[in-house]
Amino acid sequence: MLDEKSRIGKLSIVIPLGGVIPELFECLESIKKSSFKSDEILLVDDSPDGNISGEISDYKVIRSTLPGGVSSARNTGAFHSSNELVLFIDSDIVLKKDTIEKILDVFSDDNIDAMVGIQSLDIPFKDFPTQYKNLWMNYTYSNLPVFVPLFYTSCAAIRKKSFLEVGGFDRNYKMPSLEDTVFGRKFTRSGKKIKLCRDIKVIHLKRYNLKDVLLTDLERSSALVKVILRERDMLSRKSEKGTSVPYSFMTGVIFPPFVLLTLILFLIKPLPFFILVILAFSTIMTVFNLKFLSYIKKHKGWGFLLKSLAFLHLDYIFVDIGIVWGVISFLTGRRY
Repeated sequence: MLDEKSRIGKLSIVIPLGGVIPELFECLESIKKSSFKSDEILLVDDSPDGNISGEISDYKVIRSTLPGGVSSARNTGAFHSSNELVLFIDSDIVLKKDTIEKILDVFSDDNIDAMVGIQSLDIPFKDFPTQYKNLWMNYTYSNLPVFVPLFYTSCAAIRKKSFLEVGGFDRNYKMPSLEDTVFGRKFTRSGKKIKLCRDIKVIHLKRYNLKDVLLTDLERSSALVKVILRERDMLSRKSEKGTSVPYSFMTGVIFPPFVLLTLILFLIKPLPFFILVILAFSTIMTVFNLKFLSYIKKHKGWGFLLKSLAFLHLDYIFVDIGIVWGVISFLTGRRY
């Protein structure tokens, strides 16, 4: 454990801003209420007009360097930070009172180069899409090993020296996508360690509707395909699995096209056999995701589980569309 004196001047907090959102002030308030205070909070202005500083007082606002985008904003913040450790969070993240204290304790081990926290189940939104997305994020990260090749930037801290040594985030990522995944792989391949800390949980104040969840999963599956095509050995190196998505879910993506094809055949010629085939494929997809569905049942009950089961099938279709779109985009020259 670090004593209070040794904690002072240890941690800089970097928050990229594409604009000022109401949740930002809840984020900043949670930092103020932390049991251990950071002596440096860097708000990185990545807005189109570069005028965020006029909307926020009492905080240091710096302008992101060109070419702009979320990766450049985080790189800029880390470069201008004054402390040994850098904590990246998003502007809609609320820290718990002991979050910073726990993070500093993690780095009392000199063998740890970086750490990531997870999303808490305690969110203020009760609607199905937001709860489902939050459960998915909590479940997938909670089931990863202690050391991961992932750097989940909703709550991720790193030694500044190590961050600069590997060159920071890939600036080709302008919008939030898989820049954290790509960085995590690059970081661990350099021989450095990222520790997953399940006991460090933050609250994500992001509300989703069904369209948001489906399009987010479409975009992320498209981005992941591009990473796989750029880095051909990504899937072959199982020891450095480049995503938090379980292999069981990824395996299930092969079935929705067969379901849609069988459904089309049924509409052309409504034979009972086609219904049995559809049910068989649906059952297989359900079995592949049984652990996640059991997790949902444990936390939300049967009603939420049935909604989740129906949504899971729809989500698979959008994930498959994203995969196809990712391949097409890559082949037409859009590598990111």
